[in-house]
Amino acid sequence: MYRWINLIGLGLLVILLWRFGLSDILAHLAEADLTLLFVAAAGQIAVVALKALRWHKLLEINSVVLPYKDTFWSYWVGLYFGLVTPGRVGEFIKAQPVSRKSGASLAKVAPSILTDRLFDLYLLMIFGVVSFGFSQVGESLVVWWIIGGLSGVTGILALTMSSAAGELADRYGMGEWWTSLRNGLVGLSSAHAVWLLLLSALAYLVLFAQCIVIARAVGISSGEWSIVLAVVVGNIAALLPVSVSGLGTRDAAIFAVLSVHGVGGGESLGFSLTLFIILNVFAAIVGGAAAFTMRGGEQR
Repeated sequence: MYRWINLIGLGLLVILLWRFGLSDILAHLAEADLTLLFVAAAGQIAVVALKALRWHKLLEINSVVLPYKDTFWSYWVGLYFGLVTPGRVGEFIKAQPVSRKSGASLAKVAPSILTDRLFDLYLLMIFGVVSFGFSQVGESLVVWWIIGGLSGVTGILALTMSSAAGELADRYGMGEWWTSLRNGLVGLSSAHAVWLLLLSALAYLVLFAQCIVIARAVGISSGEWSIVLAVVVGNIAALLPVSVSGLGTRDAAIFAVLSVHGVGGGESLGFSLTLFIILNVFAAIVGGAAAFTMRGGEQR
């Protein structure tokens, strides 16, 4: 039954393509500025480098020691596997190469990945609230996406910190994993937290700059904050485990936001699909090559 739930997002994408016309969308994308798209793709390297550095710091805090280059390429591997799994849960596979390279157990490495993703979620919420304030959306339902996301992530963190969560984890044989995660979060010093937040903010500033460049490349002239808000809401929707790689859910969310700003459905969908290709598919290609190379190196 669960595997059929993943088709919800894909079905939504098919409906959107039918509604706005695939041929029209492709014709619109054919006029995109390729130079700007190449610039945006190059920016993905900087984003991954910053996020890998953040994860590397989390690993060090958890006494998992390995060269940064191994963390960097392992992060790409996670993006590769995350592309084809609901809610990007496949990204947790990057714990395996780090475990092999460092000699640390998977139970010791895995909590740092969840902590890493929590930083992503909170930065998304912060930028979402800020961009909502500057984008002048008005009485739009978009605000409920942001409020819901803030409430959800806050609830997740509160649940993680609660004793009830520990009891539930023990009941299902996950007590040790939960304790490692909780200790990792609570054990962050103020200096570490500020450093990790700064790395996260810098990574997202580069990411949003990429998205604005992509928007301009495909002919969308909406304000920068409106584009940031659309991307934030789209990324939150992509985390729903009802699709693969966020296809459909992310596209519908971006369309919902940009339509408030007068952007046509075909343009919005073209922008969303270009984002997916430039950011996700490009990362998956590099990550796949990294996975193949790292595996080959270990076999020799």
